[in-house]
Parts: sequence; structure tokens; C-alpha cells
Amino acid sequence: MFGFRNVRVILLAAVALLLVLAVGCGQSQKPQAGKAENYPAKAITIIVPYDPGGGSDLVARILDKYVKEEFGNNLTFVYKPGAGGAVGTTEMAKAPKDGYTIGTVNVPQIVLQSLSGSGAFTVDSFEYICQTASDPQVFVTPKNSPYTDLEKFIAAAKANPGKLTVGIPGAMGDGQIAAYMLMDKAGIKVTVVPLKGGSDLLASLLGNHVNAGFANIGVIKSEQEKLNLLGVTYKEKHPFLPNTPTFKEKGYDIQSFIGRLFVAPKGVSPEQIKRLEKGFKNIFDKPAFQEDMKKANFSTDWLAGGDVKAYLLNYDKEAKALLDKYHKK
Repeated sequence: MFGFRNVRVILLAAVALLLVLAVGCGQSQKPQAGKAENYPAKAITIIVPYDPGGGSDLVARILDKYVKEEFGNNLTFVYKPGAGGAVGTTEMAKAPKDGYTIGTVNVPQIVLQSLSGSGAFTVDSFEYICQTASDPQVFVTPKNSPYTDLEKFIAAAKANPGKLTVGIPGAMGDGQIAAYMLMDKAGIKVTVVPLKGGSDLLASLLGNHVNAGFANIGVIKSEQEKLNLLGVTYKEKHPFLPNTPTFKEKGYDIQSFIGRLFVAPKGVSPEQIKRLEKGFKNIFDKPAFQEDMKKANFSTDWLAGGDVKAYLLNYDKEAKALLDKYHKK
């Protein structure tokens, strides 16, 4: 038989065991640094794959004005320019998957660099947080051009296959894809002329060195009185160009733009991506953010991460088909 002393010892041991279990359970339920419960627990690094001061950097900087209020710390900016953004984007794809390194990238560069092999990544190398802005293409001709509307240009191109020239602001960008889309949808052939950038394209247009050109809104905005605006590659009337028809209105479903995206390396937890998307949407919805973007000549255009991924997968297929059809000939 057990004596009173033995019973007491057993009771004390049981109480001690229960206390240990209770403490252990409490510790296991306590949020840990870096986990989704209190993410982000420190500043997030953002890789910008271009030089400071470019469009992607400006959009990220405007967003960062409101990041501390939303997440507790401002972003830490790291610039990794090179190869048209491919160097920094490749580094983004290979970054730690802990949720503390994200990046800003552009459509269509993220697709075209993958297709061309200039970057060691694919569309599937990233988790997509959101798109906050887009800059569509405007199809323009010089003011003194005989092609004052889209119908006249297309008619002339059909009558003179390959003779009309269309300038674009650099090879393997949204301008080139827009030109190939126009050829494909309208059934015409033009000579695509890659130039050094937006300013060189504008000079070539105003100097009548090319018959037409695809330029981003920001490029032509200051000189649009000297140009004929034949169409905009946007899904609807653009707020910056309310009097310019969309290609879709003219019967050609052409959509091409520079989309400003935020991404993370593939493998970052869904909970962290969801938190980033929610926080960025909270910032996007702020009237002050909208006003800041407008002052910087960026048109805000929200897409959630899942919608961005779906769009890119479709764009990847379309761009590959166009490049195979036109670029290699």
C-alpha cells in the first residue's frame, strides 16, 4: 500500500508535469519572428532592376511613402541594373524565400526576357503580389502626315506592304509587341524600326524619319499637339487621353502596356503574399497615393496577384506566337 508520503509525491509530480505541458503549449502558440502571424517583423528589401529615377523606381518610391504606416518599416531599396532589367530580375528569382526580399518588374519585359533567354527566369519563377500602374502605347504619326487616322494608315500599309515604317522605343519591348499585334490583327506588313529610347523615337517622329510610332503616354504627352494620336492600346478610354480611340473601338483588339508589378521569389508563403497584397491594396486605395501617381504621370491600374499571373501566362503564349511569326523573318 502507498503511504501518505507516496501519494503526495505522485500528486506533486503530476502538477509539475501539467505546468510543464502548459508552458510548452503556450510557447508553441506564441508568434515567432518572421512567421505569418506578425509578418513583416522587420524592413523588407526591394530589388529594383533598373537605375534610380526610372519609371519602376518612381512607382516604388511613391508606394514607399505609405509603407511604414502599413507595415511598420519603410522598404530598403537595392538597385541591380543591367541587361535591360534581366540582371536584377534574375537575382530576385534567386533571392531567399523568407518574404523579406521582393522586387519590382515590368510587363512585358518579364515575359520577353524569359522568351529571349536574356534572363535566367520564367513567368513561373515568381509569386505575384500585384500591379499598381500601367502605361499603354499610343500609335502616333507626325502632325503633317497624310495618315491622320488609323484607317488611312492601314489602307496605305495594305497598298504598300513593308514600305511604311513604325518606330519603337527599343527592341524586345512593349512597342515591338504592339507593332506585331497591329500587323497580325490588321493583316498588314510594316517595317519595324527599333530606336534607342523614347526621346529618340519622339525626335524621329517629329523629324519625319519614320511614318508612325508606338510610344508610351509619358513619352508623347509633352509633344502631343505635334502628333496625330491614332489609337491607344488600352482596354478602355484612357483618362489621360479621353479623345483618343482605343484600338478595340476601331475593330482591332490590341492591348499592350508597361505594367508596374511587385513580385516575390517563388516559394514565399501564401500567407505572406496575401499580407503584402492586402497592404499594397490599402496603400493603392489612399487618395493621397492616387494623387501622387497622377502628378508623376502614372495611370493607376490595380490587378491582384492571381490576376497578374493569369494575364502573364496568356501574354507569354501570345508574345511567343507573334515573335515566332514576325521577329525571326
